[in-house]
Amino acid sequence: MSIEVLGISGSPIENSNTDRLVQAILDATELECEFVKLSQINIRPCLACKRCVQDNICKVKDDLPQLAETIEKAKGLIIGGYIPYKQIDGEGRVLKGE
Repeated sequence: MSIEVLGISGSPIENSNTDRLVQAILDATELECEFVKLSQINIRPCLACKRCVQDNICKVKDDLPQLAETIEKAKGLIIGGYIPYKQIDGEGRVLKGE
């Protein structure tokens, strides 16, 4: 059985306000949920290696393909962003595709 709602926290701080907020929303759904903390998985930014030019598929070996598959299978998605200095942090930007 696949999860119904995926919650993602971009905060690097353990048990942060962002983590707790995302988890509270997941708990409130009363559905099958999964929580992912970006700082605890390996997601790399674009390295400009240009190996994706032929097929538009990133060749960086990290956890993003597995996370993307989980996102695609989930019926709902909750993303809590960590916003230092009035903009989303680096890990959140990777998830956003910047």
